[in-house]
Amino acid sequence: MHLHFLVTEGGTDEAGVFHKIPRIDDSRLAEIFAREVLAMLVRKELLSPEWAERILSWRHSGFSVHSLVRAKTSEWKEALDGALCEKFPWGVRDQGLKLVSDNGSQPTSVAFMKDTAELGINQIFCSYDNPRGNAETERVIRTIKEEVLWLNDFGSFEEARATIGAWIGEDYNRLYVHSALGYRSPEEFRQQWIQSQEAVLGGC
Repeated sequence: MHLHFLVTEGGTDEAGVFHKIPRIDDSRLAEIFAREVLAMLVRKELLSPEWAERILSWRHSGFSVHSLVRAKTSEWKEALDGALCEKFPWGVRDQGLKLVSDNGSQPTSVAFMKDTAELGINQIFCSYDNPRGNAETERVIRTIKEEVLWLNDFGSFEEARATIGAWIGEDYNRLYVHSALGYRSPEEFRQQWIQSQEAVLGGC
């Protein structure tokens, strides 16, 4: 079982000043996490106190905490650049592109917004606490979790990134059909759209 948490690195006081919370060693966090989960199982009578103590004594109890993986603005820019180069090799300006995202620190950073503005990409931010405002993206993320993340035990971040990238490029884009696309895969829909545009340009 994998549990994912989004935890703030600090908070603001009444004056609006941000205070960063001191980092806690991941091994200590893993110990606290293990004790809390096992205590909950004991309270629900799903695990005996003896077994809880035995699990805590194991060198590899199966509990771990990783808090160093953070998405950086540079990674967002790299991903955007790669997608644009692949899908719009002739240029992206004046294509009427729109980029819908949440209000995270990466898409709202000065560097990222400067790049999208220079490329003529209209950034659209969904409203706060409204997952439906970006429903299409949220649905894709859910599919990635169900089809890739929850079915694999990755040994490293690099392995996870490579596996997810391969799955999106091969399985999702080529094989997954969508009712909104007339029960065609994204790649099939894209190819037919390109052909239709070429036909229109050829008739001009």
